[in-house]
Amino acid sequence: MSTPLSTREWIQTLARTSSRRTQGELEDLRVREDLARVAHDVLHSGSAKEKVVALRVLAPMTTPEARALARLGLRDSAPEVRVAAARALADTACARLASEQAVPATTTASDTQRITDEADTRVPVTARGATGPTDTRDATTRTSPPAPQSVEPQAAEDWRSLIDALEDSDATAQVAIMDALARIAPAAAGALFLSRFGKASHTERLTALATAQRLQLPSAFALARLALDAPSVDVRTAAVSLLAGQGEASDGLLIRALSDAAPNVQWEALRALSRSERVPTQVFLPLLAATTTRVQEEAIQVLTLRRDARTCEPLMRLLDASEPATRRSAIRAAGHIGCTEARERFLTMLDRHGDEEEQATLITALGRLGGDPAWGALRTALSDPRPGIRRVASSTWAASPSAPPDRIAVLQGRQREDPAPEVRSHITLALTTLDAATARRALRAALTDPAPDVRIVAVQTLARSTDPDALDALRAHRAVEPHPDVLRALDVALEQRLDG
Repeated sequence: MSTPLSTREWIQTLARTSSRRTQGELEDLRVREDLARVAHDVLHSGSAKEKVVALRVLAPMTTPEARALARLGLRDSAPEVRVAAARALADTACARLASEQAVPATTTASDTQRITDEADTRVPVTARGATGPTDTRDATTRTSPPAPQSVEPQAAEDWRSLIDALEDSDATAQVAIMDALARIAPAAAGALFLSRFGKASHTERLTALATAQRLQLPSAFALARLALDAPSVDVRTAAVSLLAGQGEASDGLLIRALSDAAPNVQWEALRALSRSERVPTQVFLPLLAATTTRVQEEAIQVLTLRRDARTCEPLMRLLDASEPATRRSAIRAAGHIGCTEARERFLTMLDRHGDEEEQATLITALGRLGGDPAWGALRTALSDPRPGIRRVASSTWAASPSAPPDRIAVLQGRQREDPAPEVRSHITLALTTLDAATARRALRAALTDPAPDVRIVAVQTLARSTDPDALDALRAHRAVEPHPDVLRALDVALEQRLDG
């Protein structure tokens, strides 16, 4: 008969075991009479993994001994132990509150506003967008709100220990400590973060903003407002991310962030405001002249979604941009919005020797704008020497509702005459997007194409077709097809049709 493990041996064993498989063992350890003594010894002399196990055992326990041991873990040299200790204190506090069915008294709204106003006066005035080192910390002059009111002394000691631990230099530990404070008393924690923000380190500021965002603290808006004046681009970017979830009240601050000197901040603010119908279109127009392509692209996307004809003139200025990607985005936007005044400019930009991607974008945009001159140019594009341009032109002819009445005849002619098999395949598929009769004729024609690859495309399309005659067409072609690759495709297509 095996000898039962001692409490210390059990903790050592669990330290070597995957944490996902130890919940039952943790429950059993909590009823051991010597748990507090052994956990004390482990936290003084055990390995980091053993200490983490001990703290996980103590986490939901509300006894004064368990909480004292968790506070001891906050001073450990290993970051993972400090993380476990912070989580244990938060779990202990939550378990105690649940058992008492009570909510700790928290900082009132007026207290939060007072602390916010005081914090505003402590934040140093800096030029927006300035770069440089973050503020030097000065713990001796920092004031912090007291523990939540009306709690017993042990809970107040937990609170003070967590505040002292906020000086932790490890980012992961600091996240856990702030999370614990916020779980114990959200409003009081938010007020604490506000009171420290002006003197906080770069890491602490980022952590405070992330915690406020993740746990939706009452002070989130006030924290973000302070952070928008921080010298660090990362902090201002995090502030914008936080404001993005604050609703209509944040619109003014986000609009202000659009003029930030840092492109990252501008971009985050743009994304936050992009789908807000409350924000006037004019707010986004200055960003078309942004210093980075990324911000310009995002601004163009926002204006494209709004389809506001008043944006056509500033968009057309970007047709002279030196960056090809910006020109293409402006072309697409003008076509999507319906900037008919851009039509003549697009026609002059068409060039058989120009950048193929830009030329393809011009063709698509001209198809959206329509008009006789545009369709004349698009008719010519169907015979462009570049196969890629011919493919785009055929797609435009098939997709545009404003195409000339002879659109089907034009595409059928190109299906027969284009010299490139891949383009003929593309035109075949484009014709199948029109009416059923046109699709049927296009696929029958493709079955007689001299290129096996085109015939394979026709066979595969017929296999998926809803045409009731598709099966007969495949069977008839199976009897006359000479190419082995096409025959294999036919066998697969016939099997699909029969199974379907």
